[in-house]
Amino acid sequence: WAFEFLSRPAPPTVKDAHRVGNGVDRFLQCALEAKGLSLGPEANRYALIRRLSFDLTGLPPDPRLTEHFVTDRSADAYERLVDRLLSSPLYGERWARYWLDVVRFAETNGYERDAVKANAWRYRDWVIDAFNTSMPFDRFILEQLAGDELPYRSESTVIATGMLRL
Repeated sequence: WAFEFLSRPAPPTVKDAHRVGNGVDRFLQCALEAKGLSLGPEANRYALIRRLSFDLTGLPPDPRLTEHFVTDRSADAYERLVDRLLSSPLYGERWARYWLDVVRFAETNGYERDAVKANAWRYRDWVIDAFNTSMPFDRFILEQLAGDELPYRSESTVIATGMLRL
């Protein structure tokens, strides 16, 4: 499958299309119907902001933000909420954690020689910043693997190579 050309399949037809908003929804609805399942009820605005906040920042929403969202009836209220949470520094802190787990980041050596890695925080903060600035994934990987050899080498790209050391 890795050598096959990408294709754009036509969205399937579904029996219950009243909550289908786009092509992706059609694929999901089709899979549910094949298993004899249906969508649950639509989430209320309190549940929606709570789910979104936990997913994007890992924390419950601020009560003032919750109240504002629940009472905001504008058509783009949800999109503005998503943008607000994505622009929060908490977004990068939450999602960088997964990458840091993948590369086995630690600020100490652990076990018998548990010495502190004095500047490990620089790499951790670089990863958080990469998520918060929506760094393209190819650049994210390239800077970690070869940031010290790039033609646009900078202090930031050198810090990125901390992944190789840590």
